[in-house]
Amino acid sequence: MISECVSLSTYHYWEITHPYLTDDDDPRTSFRANYRMNRTTFERLVNDLRQHPEYQLTAPNALPIHIQISCGIWRLSNCHLGYRIMNVGWGVSNGSYTNMTRRFTAAVQGIYRGIIRWPTQLEVVEEIQQGFQHPNGNTEPYHLPGVIGALDGKNIIIEAPTPRHYAEYWRDRKGHFSVKLTAVCDHRCRFTFITVGDSG
Repeated sequence: MISECVSLSTYHYWEITHPYLTDDDDPRTSFRANYRMNRTTFERLVNDLRQHPEYQLTAPNALPIHIQISCGIWRLSNCHLGYRIMNVGWGVSNGSYTNMTRRFTAAVQGIYRGIIRWPTQLEVVEEIQQGFQHPNGNTEPYHLPGVIGALDGKNIIIEAPTPRHYAEYWRDRKGHFSVKLTAVCDHRCRFTFITVGDSG
């Protein structure tokens, strides 16, 4: 098992492909704008997931783990862009793109299982309520009393399911075929609930 941490700054690939991405807030140069996380978080993710069996690859032509993980994250954070972007920008085929996404989701589920959990202990619930009610401390006026989660959703575009008449059940309000991702987070932006699979 590989345990030592690595920095992406040592990878020649990364310097060529993303020489301009930083942790600033400029949407043209922000790592967060492209991957929905900052560069530091991405490096931590790579170092955590590389210990999972999905990434203990022995094939001589296997792409580096950070490239495989970046493909999985890119697909999830830019679902409106097709695999051809990855083929042109990263040299990754459609089949590899699909495999890397599957590998990434399996590794995330294996490594981080149990981290996302609904608050059931009374003291945890009260802490979250207090955080939403007084986000800047007890001296501030009330904001959201009694709240234990902030909810949002995302339609993930998919290929039209078959048979064709069945596919219409998956068409969303924008005319795309999609599945719904629904997530809840607490006052510190930590996910407490996620579900995926309902029709868009």
